Amino acid sequence: MRQMGLSRCAWMFFVFTFGLITSLGIINSEAVAREDLIEGSRYTSAQNAALGDSSFSLGSDMASGLFYNPANLAKIRKFNFEGLNYSVIGNGGLVNNFGTNSINIISLNSFASVLNSHPDQRFGAGWSIFPSISLPFLTFGVLVQSEFSGMSNSNGTITYQTMSQLIPTVGKGFRLLNGLVRFGYSLQYVNEAVGTRTVSASSSLNYTAGLAQGSAFSHNFGLSLVAPLPSVPTLSIVVRNAFNTTYSGNSLFRFSQSPNGVPSTELMTVDAAFAFNTRLAPGLVTHWSFAYRDIQDRSDCRVTMAHVGAGAEIAVKESLFIRFGLRTGYPSAGFGIKKPGTELSLAWYTEEVGTHYQDQGDTKFMLQFRTALY
Repeated sequence: MRQMGLSRCAWMFFVFTFGLITSLGIINSEAVAREDLIEGSRYTSAQNAALGDSSFSLGSDMASGLFYNPANLAKIRKFNFEGLNYSVIGNGGLVNNFGTNSINIISLNSFASVLNSHPDQRFGAGWSIFPSISLPFLTFGVLVQSEFSGMSNSNGTITYQTMSQLIPTVGKGFRLLNGLVRFGYSLQYVNEAVGTRTVSASSSLNYTAGLAQGSAFSHNFGLSLVAPLPSVPTLSIVVRNAFNTTYSGNSLFRFSQSPNGVPSTELMTVDAAFAFNTRLAPGLVTHWSFAYRDIQDRSDCRVTMAHVGAGAEIAVKESLFIRFGLRTGYPSAGFGIKKPGTELSLAWYTEEVGTHYQDQGDTKFMLQFRTALY
């Protein structure tokens, strides 16, 4: 039985490697249109945001496996059910001017007066929920999320940006050599409406009007190689949107009732990451992580620091976590509190919403709560 299991894993590893190598050779000239300069995971955790988007090797939960690095799915070896994984996000403009009218940000028309009283300042918010379950044969999840922002311009117009997604996803991970080699695959059915528009401040304002809307299947591969040392050094390679992700006009859910075309093709990108641990004292461990995102530079961002992510997480008895990071040249930080089946985390980070390196950083605050049954 052990030989049969090893043979099966070896065969799956061959298939995975073939898919990985094949996808690396595919080239497409269509542009991408996402919020940050460098392509990344569609799902954002407070941990990874605080660690500078670098912790592809650290996660052992279903969300990190399905979105950050499919090889992490090989760490899940028993039944898991995470009924609630909920996050809320507010950017610096909203947090710094928080008041009685802040709740109105969910309606662009109702929030226009606040935008007009703070010209040239971006106000943004967002939320996500991701229930998931892991069975012996597959891991499933459904991500529903939305982020939106608005800004009043000096010429009497308002610019708004919206990204809403419904993503059913499924994946599987495999282990070889007692887990020293891990590889996995996740399939994401991405239904989204996304876009940036500038309209007259006197018009009827709606975050969902005129967005590009559609759906596509996204194929993602992950490979992690672990050295058998006390510091657990781990090298990971992640292929996102293998074979490129091309959208059609069909969608499971219509976020925009007046769509304007379909989202741009998302090119395949390859990320490389390295992580290791250092034990400082009994019950005190530091997790270090480093990543170089989009090593082929499909995003056409030629500044090296824009691709680099780095982070350090200090874990106290695996229940209190203090985090620091650097991403696209911007610092990040956060903390987390974990008890069996429950985790509460806060992250402070910055995403680039401009057209080039450190052009227009949008600082964000994320609060995430997760509860699971194991």
